[in-house]
Amino acid sequence: MKKLFCVWAGCLCLLAFAACTDDEGGPDVPPPSKAEESVKEIIDALESQVDDVSDFVDALKTVDVADLQEDRLTVFAVRDAGATVRSASDVLDSVSVRRHIAKGSYSKSQLSDGQKLESIGGDTLYISVDGTDVYVNGVLIEGEGIQAGNSYIYVVPRVLPEQEVPDVPSVHTYETVVRVLDITADIENPVPLDSVLIRTMEGDSLDNMEFVPTDELLIRGGEIVIRHTDPVLEFQLSKPGYSELENGYLLIPEYVPFYDGTLVPYADLNGDGRLDMNDRVNGDVHTYRVDYSTFSTEGQPQICCMKQVQTATIPSMDEVVTAWNGHLLSYLRSTVTVESLLCGAGDAAGSFDYQDVAGLSDTFWKEAYGTLAAAADALEQLTTHYPAESYDRQASILLAAALVRTQLYGYYNVFLTPDAEPYPFGALTDDLNYLEQTLPADEARAACLLAAKMYAYNGQWAEVQDCTRRLIDEGRYSLSADPASVFTQAAGTEIIWGGVQVGSLYVHPLLYREAVLLYALSSMQLGDMMRATDSANQLLAAYGQSPMDYISASSLLELCRMALPGTGALYPYYRLLEGQIDVPGFSAPKNYYLPIPVSVMASNPSILQNPGY
Repeated sequence: MKKLFCVWAGCLCLLAFAACTDDEGGPDVPPPSKAEESVKEIIDALESQVDDVSDFVDALKTVDVADLQEDRLTVFAVRDAGATVRSASDVLDSVSVRRHIAKGSYSKSQLSDGQKLESIGGDTLYISVDGTDVYVNGVLIEGEGIQAGNSYIYVVPRVLPEQEVPDVPSVHTYETVVRVLDITADIENPVPLDSVLIRTMEGDSLDNMEFVPTDELLIRGGEIVIRHTDPVLEFQLSKPGYSELENGYLLIPEYVPFYDGTLVPYADLNGDGRLDMNDRVNGDVHTYRVDYSTFSTEGQPQICCMKQVQTATIPSMDEVVTAWNGHLLSYLRSTVTVESLLCGAGDAAGSFDYQDVAGLSDTFWKEAYGTLAAAADALEQLTTHYPAESYDRQASILLAAALVRTQLYGYYNVFLTPDAEPYPFGALTDDLNYLEQTLPADEARAACLLAAKMYAYNGQWAEVQDCTRRLIDEGRYSLSADPASVFTQAAGTEIIWGGVQVGSLYVHPLLYREAVLLYALSSMQLGDMMRATDSANQLLAAYGQSPMDYISASSLLELCRMALPGTGALYPYYRLLEGQIDVPGFSAPKNYYLPIPVSVMASNPSILQNPGY
């Protein structure tokens, strides 16, 4: 152990002696400057990546840049002269090479017409651009830049001449007029907006090329002229309390049809001829783009619109629910009225002709999709501000939205997503099955009946029978001994989901009687006439009528006409049972579906009109 300790001590003494020797007798070697490190990276890149520049590399190695602290350089490397002899003005030495090294690092997209660079030798290098060709002091730059660390390298065919003034054509200056209009009060009578900050950038950021911020200016009186040398100009606008976006869409000074047929002042940003969710702007600020390189729009002002941003206040939970209930009440009132007109049943019977079905369809379509938008807004507010305490209300709204989607499919044979695309039938039924599994018991049972209706619309009778059997076998509901009284009360043994008061009556969109009707219909379609007849006779007994020995499609349709008016559910059963509606102008099978609004089809070319329209 003593011997081992002596070995360790001897090693430590040797290390200490070596350290003292370096400190006391060795020369001080300063670290390399930033420029020396950059030049070394540039030399390494030239030797490994560029052919025929050995003369330039040899001269570059003689350049003293120890006092230069620039670590971002742009080098214009000269190709070898080959067998020719350079003229006196083309000599490459440590002096002339300094003219080929500019301070700052510039990608090729950042070299713009009329630009001036300063070399490390004090020379001015003049950049000119002609189409896609870029020149430095009148010498063409070959190919693209090579990045070496923080620097860029370009190859030129000859030594750059000294120049006092640029030997290039006059620089073209573009003029872009930007007008900003305030459309807060009236889109059809906008007014110039004062004191708007505009941030300009030149370059092509949308093609993943670098762009350079150029200025921040204040627009006075709603208009400004921007002069720029690059053919591509991008700019952003800002003003406290104002925005050029509404609901995520860019504002424009005219109304255009949205995917649901409503007119809105929004821009079709992707240029596909239709306005939908794909035209929403990412983020809170839009980047406007003017490009004179692809087509000339000089002299045409860039019109931009802004609106005052309303200060958002958080509504109370009761306020959110009250507002939503207003939308739901309006929609359910519409379904009852539309059912009455289409089927000739109820207070509005006799005041409609199927020749006017397009107008009725347009109104109902907008009402339905407006209700879905209101449901989405209410759910967002409740889940954002009252996630736990509003659970029951959220469940009710989810179920109501599912009802609207189901009714739209029953009326139009299609349901459109917010992106204006047809929602797959399987996805609609999957959503309903998910709601049945996750919602509270009452809403879950309602989702089960909605799923049965959807399966019936698609002719999946085994699935219809399965859904309705679950509701019937549970024994929670029963047919009322006085069917007409169901619509005069908010709750009862027949009401699966509803209880919305309209005047002196209540609207119950989902009643147990419809589950019994669907069970009878599915059993008939599956060939089980005993179950079909037994279910129909239960309904006849509730209405005080004599039982039947054998159920038919026509007799089942008569039961639907008797049991379903006032629910908004009757119309699709004429199609399912191939019945004739006793309303002027009705024609089967054309009028088994409502026509999709023309405005919706105009903005959604992929949507096919229902047959016959």
